[in-house]
Amino acid sequence: GAAVMINGKLVRMDQAALIQYLGSMPAANIKKIEFIHTPPASFDAAGAAGVINIQLMDRTDEGINGTWSLNGGIGQRPKFGGALNLNFRQGKWSGFADVSSSFNYSREDVNNTTIAYYNELTTSNQLYSYRPAFKGLQNARIGGDYQLTRSTTIGVMVAAYYDQWGLDARTTATSETNTGNFTKTKLHSVETNNWQHGMVNLNARHTFKDESVLSFDLDLLNYLDLNPTDYQDSTFNSNGNLAGYSEFNSRKRTPVQFRVGKVDYSRSLGKKVKMETGVKATVSRFTNDVSVSRLTDGVWLTDSLFSSMLTLDEKIYAGYLSADYQISERTFFKAGLRFEQTSSH
Repeated sequence: GAAVMINGKLVRMDQAALIQYLGSMPAANIKKIEFIHTPPASFDAAGAAGVINIQLMDRTDEGINGTWSLNGGIGQRPKFGGALNLNFRQGKWSGFADVSSSFNYSREDVNNTTIAYYNELTTSNQLYSYRPAFKGLQNARIGGDYQLTRSTTIGVMVAAYYDQWGLDARTTATSETNTGNFTKTKLHSVETNNWQHGMVNLNARHTFKDESVLSFDLDLLNYLDLNPTDYQDSTFNSNGNLAGYSEFNSRKRTPVQFRVGKVDYSRSLGKKVKMETGVKATVSRFTNDVSVSRLTDGVWLTDSLFSSMLTLDEKIYAGYLSADYQISERTFFKAGLRFEQTSSH
């Protein structure tokens, strides 16, 4: 539930992509890590668990520098990956590029046996599922800043990740009683769950002569989840003959869009007081299209009981005012006021 920031900017990644990105970041690039227990009024109400702010080193040497790494391992199946981190500075231009990738082939087999006794009836159930799985994650962040004047800087950042999940499971379940009843079921399921994400950030920052700062950020974010699964179900009797067969599938398509814009202004009122104010607007749209179909007489028919289309449109507007007062060398007082209005349909 904690928000993660890098150089004061919120990182908008899901947990798996964020962990991989942080794992690929060289420790030598990190200046310090701050944990803010009580988020100020400038943060959304959802960030109640705290804020982790990672401040990177501000390199002043010109040219290109960077690091790269490779990793690999093998258990029942192999896993491998790599990362590349680059920094660039030339005159008024500065930029960075971070790319990382991981491929993890695993096994998630299930083997279960149960025996149930009821009066004189004994029922034995056995289940074995062979489940080879694949998890892949590719992550990229590329950005740059240009110093228009000594007081004004503009920047742009492009980020994307591709989160892959695949499973080809073959499950066999048998049920047998001491009275001679026997059934065997075989289920073959193939599942894919891929998340795609792309974003663009535009930002500008201006420092006035009185050291006050005006900043602007615009984030355009798009997500897409595709989750198709196909099933083949076969039932056999005690003689090993096919007693029943069915095919069905599920489909899920979930596009999500966010448009986030904010303007912040900060100013010091003397040596001990700092004031911040700003406004923010978030517009989002979410669609979840889920369907289940069954093969009936050679024709795929949609099962309306398990199919639905859900859409959410949401707008959030916020404004805040906060002040920090340094009472003494070790004591600080913080006060803030935030207003948020959410409209969901």
